Amino acid sequence: VDTLRFEAGLDDDSDPLVQRMVEQANLTSSGEGYQPFVVDREMLRQLDPDQIFIVEFSKISPLLKDLYFRNMLPEVEIVLCPACGHFFHAGALESHWLQSPACPLCKSQDIEP
Repeated sequence: VDTLRFEAGLDDDSDPLVQRMVEQANLTSSGEGYQPFVVDREMLRQLDPDQIFIVEFSKISPLLKDLYFRNMLPEVEIVLCPACGHFFHAGALESHWLQSPACPLCKSQDIEP
């Protein structure tokens, strides 16, 4: 089983999102239950844009909100399918791409590894 651990040094003031995640983890471990947290515009501005992915669901329907994701493991390359909004590890997508050059889920050809 793969797990993500917050090692020493990751919860310092240099990364506001990690700080927020640690705060949320402390609330969850105290028995309050998981609650997703909302990141405001100011926090988004502080994050590295190369690690942020935006899934523009509002293009599909004006009733849907856009969602923002951050790659917490920047050494692992992530590819986003613009048609369906699913993420893939670049290596896994590349293997699939050799067999069928399209998104494994929606079959869109707008995605490239």
